[in-house]
Amino acid sequence: MTTTKNSSESRSVDGNSPQFNDERELIWYEQNKVAIDSYNKLIEENGAFGDELRLF
Repeated sequence: MTTTKNSSESRSVDGNSPQFNDERELIWYEQNKVAIDSYNKLIEENGAFGDELRLF
């Protein structure tokens, strides 16, 4: 689902995507979505750097 009303309002690529206020942000996200999803999966499976050292 893509929603666009005018340049000052947010846009969404689909129901799970972040909101974008600028066309350049949307283009950047679309170009990098595979890498972002891959990184998020890696963090979900292995945790973030330093997770084992945090005390909170």
